[in-house]
Amino acid sequence: MRHRAAQGWVELSSIAMIEDAAARAKAAHDVLRALETSRSEVVRLRRDAVSELRAQGWTWRAVATLLGIHRNRAAHLLDGLSVSTPP
Repeated sequence: MRHRAAQGWVELSSIAMIEDAAARAKAAHDVLRALETSRSEVVRLRRDAVSELRAQGWTWRAVATLLGIHRNRAAHLLDGLSVSTPP
């Protein structure tokens, strides 16, 4: 599995192959930090898109169907809640 890190894409198996524990911990930490930053941006992009859909007249049911989630979860997206984290 590949993930975006500060320096570019990182193959996770390459981190597992680092023999030095300190270097492996640092590499894993760097990837996690990049993922957290990227996740925040993606959550914002999704929230903005859902807001646009609602402004265009989409129902919560239609948004939920599009995203493959329950309509109540879809409504929570504008509150900044993640679909992967229980309310």
